Amino acid sequence: MPDMKQARYFFEHQFLPKVFYENRQGVPVGIKKNPDVIHLNWENILKNYNLEDPFPQDAWKTQMFEIDPHLACIRLLCPEAVNETDCCWIFMLFRYDFTKMFYFTVEKGGFLGAGPYLCGWNPELKHILFGQCEPDREKALDRAIELFPTV
Repeated sequence: MPDMKQARYFFEHQFLPKVFYENRQGVPVGIKKNPDVIHLNWENILKNYNLEDPFPQDAWKTQMFEIDPHLACIRLLCPEAVNETDCCWIFMLFRYDFTKMFYFTVEKGGFLGAGPYLCGWNPELKHILFGQCEPDREKALDRAIELFPTV
């Protein structure tokens, strides 16, 4: 039976990127219609794992905003990162025409006290490590935006 650590890893690193890439327009439209859709999906995963939600209702905060006239971001503020692979923040960057998308994660880290780490998942769901990043969500987002044209 999966535990909470496994459930969170699955949600942040497998479920969300898969949905983001497969549904393309569906994720931003779904969030715009119902900002709680991320939390509802989290609850469904916990239900499938037969686990109780340890986080408050508003633990997964979703923000959607424009970066420039062609690029937008869905920023997910995650519950407190406890384990090394837990995400602090998730940045789903996409061009408005959906010709380019990328799923970035800022993971707690912890190996020899290092971290956080900026990582990503490409459309084939391959994990990419971009290296240590600032422990500031705006600076981490700036780095993701800088990397976006190259991924």
